[in-house]
Amino acid sequence: MNDARPTKPLTSTSSIGAWLDHPEGGPLVRQLLAASGASEDALAPVLGLPLQQLVVMSQGAMGQSVVDDLVLRANGGAAPEEAEEAGWREQTVAGRFTGRTVVVTGAASGIGRAVSSRVVREGGRVIAVDVDAERLTGTAGALASSAGPGGAVVAVVADVTAADDIEAVVAAATSDGHTVSALANVAGINDDSSPAGETTDAVWERVMAVNLTGPFKLLRAVLPSMLAAGGGAVVNVASEAGLRGSASGNAYTVSKHVLIGLTRSAAFMYGPQGIRVNAV
Repeated sequence: MNDARPTKPLTSTSSIGAWLDHPEGGPLVRQLLAASGASEDALAPVLGLPLQQLVVMSQGAMGQSVVDDLVLRANGGAAPEEAEEAGWREQTVAGRFTGRTVVVTGAASGIGRAVSSRVVREGGRVIAVDVDAERLTGTAGALASSAGPGGAVVAVVADVTAADDIEAVVAAATSDGHTVSALANVAGINDDSSPAGETTDAVWERVMAVNLTGPFKLLRAVLPSMLAAGGGAVVNVASEAGLRGSASGNAYTVSKHVLIGLTRSAAFMYGPQGIRVNAV
């Protein structure tokens, strides 16, 4: 007696765990991981998320076409209809950010773009910050076209490691009497996967500047506005590399560990004054 059950078609909204467990999808995802130098263990914290979220989580390294291709290959070249009940579905809340200004770094792609999109669609004013002027211009236009009532986008080309650029970001955020309601420190770079004995000064200094010093200085710069307003929220994008030593190279791992320390210190110091500081 054969009691084998047919497997459900895989879609972009099927969970990462479902893909890994699938006889066709599992090998495809593992092949993709191997090609990028990653291991299956790296997906352990996100097994419940839909495959589609990998596009956002990759911060621009993985395009939508990669996910679309995986879906086709897993289903013999056919694209199945997305099941309404399958996986995660975004649900926006109209007006949730109305009247609020949110600074988002790394806004031109990946997580930064996704955060900016959500805020502006929910009526917020986004100060979209990125060092890539061309990409930021395109992103800002797309975000503006999808803005909800009251939503607005102010694009600021800036390097978070440069003091003058941080001043320009704060000036844009606080123009015309606005105050900073929230800061999302998303911008970050990886290292060259080198261990401590092989990490060059150039790699160390660049990674620390972008991943740690920049977020610290921008946090410091927006705090006066938040304190004057009586509160605010800060989210620092960390990494599993901030929790264990085997996720990346020396410089990146250290930068994310210290970013979590910065988050905890600021949360303790400013929580009583109405400012929430968290890391994700």
